Amino acid sequence: MIRIMLAEDDPAQALLTEMALNEVAPAHERVEIARFATGHDALAAVSGPPPDLALLDIRLPGASGFDVLAAIRAAPGWSEVPVVMLSMADDERDRQRAASLGANDYMVKPLGLDALEALLRGVLARWVIRS
Repeated sequence: MIRIMLAEDDPAQALLTEMALNEVAPAHERVEIARFATGHDALAAVSGPPPDLALLDIRLPGASGFDVLAAIRAAPGWSEVPVVMLSMADDERDRQRAASLGANDYMVKPLGLDALEALLRGVLARWVIRS
């Protein structure tokens, strides 16, 4: 099972991302997506078990995706979680900030199926390396 944290406040965008992730997942892998609509909810989840991948919208109500990213990188057991920052804008300052906080990637929404499939392949490759 691939466990994914999705912090996205736009319900339509979250649903599209979930559907796309399930579509591109390998047939033998189940995808479990924990969706959070606010930064505060996502921050609270960082005290629990870590996911295999975190997708964080930069602009979330309550706390930003950058705040959640910083918490992930500081939390015991979470520091190695691949984190992809999501944004509607391809903003160089946001890209630089995400990189400085430890994001693994920055993607502009809407997310394409090819990009999501590559993300899941990367997560599966990490499992093989850890085994």
